[in-house]
Amino acid sequence: MREALREGEEDLKALRASGQESHEKRTQIEVDLVRKQAELKFLDETSRKELNSPVAELAAPTIPSPATRPSRRPQECDDVRNRIESLGR
Repeated sequence: MREALREGEEDLKALRASGQESHEKRTQIEVDLVRKQAELKFLDETSRKELNSPVAELAAPTIPSPATRPSRRPQECDDVRNRIESLGR
């Protein structure tokens, strides 16, 4: 019975230590999150002031219009080349 009590106490100590460690990790994660949120807010404000655009718009991938898609560029190059060559004739 005393042995079971001792084992229970050891298990309790281990669980408390694990809980404390988890709490410290969570606290560190929360501090990092707040720091990164503050940095993002600063970058967004700076972007709005200097570039007149929020960071989300600057970071968003742009979808090329049909006129600028790479598949059409060779044809456009050929058209321009033909026009230039026709000027010299």
